[in-house]
Amino acid sequence: MTLFYTFYLKMYYINTMKNWIVLSKICFGLLYLLVSSLVVHAQDEQVIQQNIYANPAAIGNQQFIQSFRDSKANNNKDKSFYYDDWESVVALANDSTQLRIKKANFHIATSKLVFEKDGQILELFPDKIDHVKFVNEVYKPFPVKIDKKDSKRSEFIEAQFFEVLFDGGDIKLLRNWKVEKMRKTGNHPMGIQTEVGFTYKHKEKLFYIKEDDKYVSKLPRSKKKFAKLFGKQRKEVIEYASKHNLSHKSTNDLKSIFSFYQMSRM
Repeated sequence: MTLFYTFYLKMYYINTMKNWIVLSKICFGLLYLLVSSLVVHAQDEQVIQQNIYANPAAIGNQQFIQSFRDSKANNNKDKSFYYDDWESVVALANDSTQLRIKKANFHIATSKLVFEKDGQILELFPDKIDHVKFVNEVYKPFPVKIDKKDSKRSEFIEAQFFEVLFDGGDIKLLRNWKVEKMRKTGNHPMGIQTEVGFTYKHKEKLFYIKEDDKYVSKLPRSKKKFAKLFGKQRKEVIEYASKHNLSHKSTNDLKSIFSFYQMSRM
């Protein structure tokens, strides 16, 4: 009986050790996978940062950083940013990397799309982004001609973000803004009108770009120049706009005009 009991204990010990070894291997395997995933995630995050966004302060853009701080301090009263409340967005990179951002905004003076992350202000690289989807708007980068008078080169081309109002493939209607600063006056008790500060508002700027254009151009204000954008369809476009009482100076009407132009080409 004693011999049998001893044999039983030995077998129980051996099986327990085997189970412990198997369990240990499973635990070490799971730990390895967890550590590996964290390392890969950190590497992916680093790659994303290198390819899609960067801290503006790191590239010496102190004017932008100061503008951001001032705007945050006064709750965007100076209208430096298009959105008073920062919005969640989805950014799609040219390499199909998708980046979900909780708080993003459009900085008007620089045409930058920026966002907050871990206490930092970061900007999206226009040349790395396909598009950025806000709640109600879509922004895409397009080439812009930048004149450099102090350079021997006649022109510089760089990518900037624009809101896409209409995308017809061969022609696109785009928008960004500028900030208008206006004096605010009040009536003095003595009946004298005095200056009491400034108010700010956004004024839209409209652009277009055709399929073969090197860079965006301002949308013509004159009716004649505007009609030339539509080439052989200009007559049909003018008739359509006239029939439906549409103005090329109204943003909503422009969407209808561009939509008609696109359909007339099909």
